[in-house]
Amino acid sequence: MDFRDVFTRAVVDDFVAEYRRGRTPNPCARCNQFVKFSALWERARELGATLIATGHYARVGHDVDGAELRRGADPDKDQSYFLFAVDPAVLARTRFPVGHLRKSDVRAEAERRGLPVARKPDSQEVCFAPRRAAAPFVAARSSAVPLRPGVIVDAQGAVRGRHDGVHRFTIGQRHGLGISGSAPSYVTGIDAERGVVRVGGADAVRAAGLVATDVNWLRRRPPPGARVEVKIRSRFAPQAARVVRADRDGFEIAADAGMRAVTPGQAAVLYDGERVLGGGWIV
Repeated sequence: MDFRDVFTRAVVDDFVAEYRRGRTPNPCARCNQFVKFSALWERARELGATLIATGHYARVGHDVDGAELRRGADPDKDQSYFLFAVDPAVLARTRFPVGHLRKSDVRAEAERRGLPVARKPDSQEVCFAPRRAAAPFVAARSSAVPLRPGVIVDAQGAVRGRHDGVHRFTIGQRHGLGISGSAPSYVTGIDAERGVVRVGGADAVRAAGLVATDVNWLRRRPPPGARVEVKIRSRFAPQAARVVRADRDGFEIAADAGMRAVTPGQAAVLYDGERVLGGGWIV
């Protein structure tokens, strides 16, 4: 089935535009949201299918409130973070047949059956951009959002260097800044409209919490004061936090120990133990 058009519009074009806006996109979550669990489900339904199945390391449970998304049994390969935006109605029609297994067990079974992918390396990169070359890809691809060259400034506003586009930076970035100093510098803020990239010390990258919008709730909204865990990157450990606000459109949380490199454009996903409560896009 040919899904190139929807993949280009919803994933690739968004990826380029978001970087040019000074944000850091999450193409895998958007692919799940708009392609695998939207366009694919619609095509499956047209064919008369009642279920879809994928190889994600996650699990679907059911209770009186309907289907719920749960972490995969393998904590090192859990992909529930990337699935927060799946429509609850589609989640109820989804099966994750390897979600209860460790990936090492899946590889062993593939080896036993003589499957050629048994020893295939894990995919770690964006599938449509060259390995570790997102910035040139973003610069070369056409977009309605222009490239924004400008300056790099420190906490006092002093110009430390120049750059050829904010798409080359993300919050918390340390390497590849093109500046020197006696102490390491990290990207602390990006003003895409003005082309300004701000840098500072490691402490300046920490935040008390975050605000997220365009939320997709998979469970009942947690009330203010509720205790949750939040993930802001797929490979980051979940952090203990308190809900400040949670409504139909977004949420605000305060992290117990603060958070490092809260990055606009990335997903913030809330958990209650094994269950995914919902998630949104960090602003």
